[in-house]
Amino acid sequence: MFNQIAKILKDGITSLFCDIDGNKRPKAKIILFFVIIPIAFSLISLKVDKLYEIVDTLLTCLSIFTALIFTVLFIVPDKLTDRIKILKEKDDDATHDYLIRFYNFTKSFVKQISFVIVLSLALIILLIMQKLYTCDILTFINSCLFVTLIFYVLIILSNMYILLMDDIERNGNEIK
Repeated sequence: MFNQIAKILKDGITSLFCDIDGNKRPKAKIILFFVIIPIAFSLISLKVDKLYEIVDTLLTCLSIFTALIFTVLFIVPDKLTDRIKILKEKDDDATHDYLIRFYNFTKSFVKQISFVIVLSLALIILLIMQKLYTCDILTFINSCLFVTLIFYVLIILSNMYILLMDDIERNGNEIK
């Protein structure tokens, strides 16, 4: 079990380095968004006194979010299988490129969603610990993980947007 969780964490982190087209993302942007900004936010959060008051709200939101994200994890690979069956009959370069892109998206999506689930569960556990034992280290870690979680969700959202817009454009071209 712990080996699989370690693999999920590793795959989730390495999935950041390429987009759904297989292009490398600049390491400077990854370091900025997933290291520097979370640490800076965490340092600022240590100065905020009211942060302890929102722990209950965060716990509730994260619990609901984690449950919802579990369902999404099973839907997307199913869609890939359906999409391959539908488009298999078309044997042109555009369809082949589209299927490769959809495959890359699905693979990256599963890695990132799995990572987000593990991150959410860890954050829930740490927030409960913070509620029981107030200390700056837990506040720092929780703040850092929360910002990281938000950026991961934004990456997933942007990938979904790109693929869905491609899908809409592709279907629109077939209608015309």
